[in-house]
Amino acid sequence: MYLDQAQHKMLTTSFPDDYSEASLLDTMSSWLGRLLGLNATPHSMDKILPFLFLGNDHAASHLPDLRKAGITHVCNVATQCNDHFPDHFEYLHLHLFDSPTQKLAKHIKAAGAFIHRAKHSNGRVLVHCVAGWSYVVHDVAQCGVGVSRSVCVVVAYLVEHCHMPLVQAYDYVKRKRPVMCPSESFRMQLAMYEIALFESSSVLSTSNSDWDFYELNMYRQTRRRH
Repeated sequence: MYLDQAQHKMLTTSFPDDYSEASLLDTMSSWLGRLLGLNATPHSMDKILPFLFLGNDHAASHLPDLRKAGITHVCNVATQCNDHFPDHFEYLHLHLFDSPTQKLAKHIKAAGAFIHRAKHSNGRVLVHCVAGWSYVVHDVAQCGVGVSRSVCVVVAYLVEHCHMPLVQAYDYVKRKRPVMCPSESFRMQLAMYEIALFESSSVLSTSNSDWDFYELNMYRQTRRRH
């Protein structure tokens, strides 16, 4: 019912000719947020590490908040989002689609190197994808959209550069950002990334439901047969 209402609202609203895809996604997410009883907020960043933040395009487009957080570098992982302040921050723009066919490995490798370099120059990095709404959990603002591509970049960074097991890194980021929801395809690629890095897996033996899905279960069966 909620989605039907949102679809009707979207179809009966006239948008300017120059209305961007990011603006459209923002508007849709705001409608959905209101329909679901969530509090729409214009800016949302979650601190993952002292030098590493996760956010949405709203956060990436609000210069005062970026300056307040001490951001020096921005990793934009959404094709449809612009680099808003190229004169103020160092950018890495990875043109990723939130699609089952999107390959992550080379992109998360590049993003990890970018974050690592920023850390060692005493910088702070915002990793972001698209827009979103927020709601409050225990007095902490949580972003509700744009929680797949950017999350995968941050989780992969923790695995490769902080040497966290994937299952631990994923849970850690989830505690910081409970609404994160990478697709099964992206989670599978994270699992394969950990194996490629360390020739071992922390998720194959876990009972955590985040790692209980068809493709990974089939891989488990194949491994057991060998």
